[in-house]
Amino acid sequence: MFKLHQNVLIKANNEVVWSFMEDFSRSLSYNRFHRQIESTPGMAKRVNDIFYIQHRFLFRTHPMKIAINDWNPNESFTLDEKTEKEKPGLNHRTTFSLYPEDNFTTLQYSLECNTENYLIDIFCKPIFKAAMIEELLKIKNAIESSVTTHSQSFEPI
Repeated sequence: MFKLHQNVLIKANNEVVWSFMEDFSRSLSYNRFHRQIESTPGMAKRVNDIFYIQHRFLFRTHPMKIAINDWNPNESFTLDEKTEKEKPGLNHRTTFSLYPEDNFTTLQYSLECNTENYLIDIFCKPIFKAAMIEELLKIKNAIESSVTTHSQSFEPI
């Protein structure tokens, strides 16, 4: 078992970041291992709600059942991802937490992976860490590019 945590500071307020993150068809699509997200846009989010994601890892596709484990609007959510065939090396828990700071938001991404195999942990941990960093940067860029800022005012000559 291993745990990873990564943070990114996003130039957007908490509500904008939450609005993006709660749309799983958008926010989860930036993970390099997610091939297809079978979530209904605008679906109600409640603890124990389930949807599916096709993961691509080690040259194979793994259907994963995703259960919402925790849901705190504008603060955090936790997803439990499990294979239908109960391969423990793929089962993991993902948590996204938002921390507002004026017009910025720190997005924290936490991952707990229970491989039940020390050698697999050694192999997977750096791969997952790199994927988390890549995913956070893509989310940051997507949110910041969609936010319009009016920092300059122009006056006619």
